[in-house]
Amino acid sequence: MKKIWLVVLFLGFTSLCFADVTAEIIGKDIDTNGNIIVKTQYKIDGIEVQSNYPQLGGKYYWVTRYSIQNFANMDATQVQARIDKDIKAYGEQLILKPFREQLRVDLKTANQNLFNGDLLKDIIGHKTTVETATMIIDKNFDGIVDTEIIAKSDGSKIEKDYIIYIIP
Repeated sequence: MKKIWLVVLFLGFTSLCFADVTAEIIGKDIDTNGNIIVKTQYKIDGIEVQSNYPQLGGKYYWVTRYSIQNFANMDATQVQARIDKDIKAYGEQLILKPFREQLRVDLKTANQNLFNGDLLKDIIGHKTTVETATMIIDKNFDGIVDTEIIAKSDGSKIEKDYIIYIIP
């Protein structure tokens, strides 16, 4: 009888494991911020992965956003390869999701232990001041970051050329 329960338990556990994730691009659009969006339907073992986006043609989809900088100096084949790379990366995340959930539970326990320990006992009342923030951008949208902006808390900013040195 013990062996039967072990077999049932094993089958139940292995049924949670995913065999594959398939993805199909079902639409494209421009969002309200001017970003290019690619709408992709994902299925795990043939079962559609639901999302919070409204359905498109009766299908759930997930959105990946891009701007012209993502595709700088690329031809159509390279653009498709870039989109495929992002789709595969999300598919990998879907496969890893149950494992990440267990990690989240373990992390929650570790955080609780840290919270109850000595490392955080003296942080109440500690103050920090932030006066500047730095941002590196591609100012002319050619795919190469070229400008560093240092924003100050008084509303002013400093812009300067951003140069990357490549040492052979």
